[in-house]
Amino acid sequence: MYTRKDFKKQVEMLYIYYKEPASELIKRSKLTKPTVYKFLKGGVLRSYNQDTLMEQVITMNEEALAKRKALQERAQKVVQLELELEGANGCTAIRYTARKNQQGK
Repeated sequence: MYTRKDFKKQVEMLYIYYKEPASELIKRSKLTKPTVYKFLKGGVLRSYNQDTLMEQVITMNEEALAKRKALQERAQKVVQLELELEGANGCTAIRYTARKNQQGK
């Protein structure tokens, strides 16, 4: 089973990553609105409903973390490409200036 501490951490993460986690949980779990809200408030549920909802919460958090990680990796690639372009353009500008100076002499 889940400890109260584990439950709270998972639900807190859910509220960080999702604008309306309750409606998403209702869609995914196919449980009623009162059951989901009772779960989110920490109420006592039937074990199979609690397991279903906890599984969905963990899945949703894993998906959100994976998405965040993928976005961070993509952002790093963009920054790296920008740095490479700046470096290449900087070298090109230096070479162009040096050639121009040599031709002028």
